[in-house]
Amino acid sequence: MTGRMYSINFADVSVAATQDLINITATAGMAFKIHRIELGQRTLTAWESKPVKLVRFPTVVTAGSGGTAVTPAKLNFGDGVATATARANDTTAMTTSGASTILMARDWEFLNGFLVVFTPDERPVIAVSQGVALNLSTAPSGATLVSGTILIEELF
Repeated sequence: MTGRMYSINFADVSVAATQDLINITATAGMAFKIHRIELGQRTLTAWESKPVKLVRFPTVVTAGSGGTAVTPAKLNFGDGVATATARANDTTAMTTSGASTILMARDWEFLNGFLVVFTPDERPVIAVSQGVALNLSTAPSGATLVSGTILIEELF
């Protein structure tokens, strides 16, 4: 039995600075798992690679700013709305009063795209009241149009 599945995404956003590409905050009553992360761009034509980190924020989470709120899209038409809240492209990063944990650190080779599909045993669980951010920690060499998606499963 799986929980309810949601897609959190943004499309064709100009990225020219370090930022949280997507950040998600769990409510006080609902945890979630991350199933998949995808990123792509369609502006840069020369090889370039920048570090991307998936960071968990454990307590007293404050969402970033400078971007936009994103409504998680339900994958099953019959499901209710997501309880998690999300933002995309925040140039001021998510913060926490606790110690954050890097769950994944990789390079994003812009020409190849970025895809991480977690196996069932690897799926990061973000507990109630915690947050997670997919952070681009180094700016690209020039503004590029970026699209991205994170698939989550809310746990009941």
